[in-house]
Amino acid sequence: MNFLSLRVKREDSTFPSFPQREIEMVAEKMERLWAELMPLTHEAFEANGRVCP
Repeated sequence: MNFLSLRVKREDSTFPSFPQREIEMVAEKMERLWAELMPLTHEAFEANGRVCP
């Protein structure tokens, strides 16, 4: 979650991030896979402003 919060640029994030596009593309793919594997945790991550616990 920490990796995703730092490497995916999202306007709704609590802490803004400005990653290079190449690493952002990797993080986006990782997040899609993670959201499928752990939907409740991903939902909580989103609801908490994309901040890891």
